[in-house]
Amino acid sequence: MPPTTALATMPSGAASVAASFTPALAYPETRRVDQVDELHGVKVSDPYRWLEDGSSDDVKAWVGQQDALARSSLARLPGRDAIATRMKELFYVERVGTPTRRDKRLFYPRRDAGKEKFIVYWRESGTGMERVLLDPTQWSADGSLSLGEWEASWDGRKVAYTVKANNADEATLSSWMSAAARRARSTSSPGPASRRSRGTREATASTTSICRL
Repeated sequence: MPPTTALATMPSGAASVAASFTPALAYPETRRVDQVDELHGVKVSDPYRWLEDGSSDDVKAWVGQQDALARSSLARLPGRDAIATRMKELFYVERVGTPTRRDKRLFYPRRDAGKEKFIVYWRESGTGMERVLLDPTQWSADGSLSLGEWEASWDGRKVAYTVKANNADEATLSSWMSAAARRARSTSSPGPASRRSRGTREATASTTSICRL
């Protein structure tokens, strides 16, 4: 059904409201390319294949134009600033996750009021001094890196965690190891398992955090 027909079937009041919130947007032009693949004898057209290359200048320019259009349109919505302020009041509050006990250590996430990201802390038993274990707010200047899943080993000496770039589903697996665990591993006899461990640590050295206790 054409938009004009749909509006015509509404009550007069509803039609005027709908019309006021459906402005015509001047979307940036999205070029089409002559890209055709043949899959099992069937030709499949893919004119927007070029948009899959997020590192190209053309795609970056297209994304920038789309972003500018969206922001300019959303900024004109009535009451938007008041809604955003109220949402911050409701959601930007201090939150503490459920502590996880591993041997004699406690691990738990906490987000301070006004902050977007949780920081993972740990302490010895219930009376030890609180220490920062994983602080994603310090991982990147622009805040593009965030903490994904994390899990402490049963002895509390190792922590595996994932690092996400730009909130992507894909993540980099990293590990944290206490000084005591590192000393124990360095005194063990070398073998195939130890060599594999060294290789894994070297592969994730750029995102591995080592905390000396």
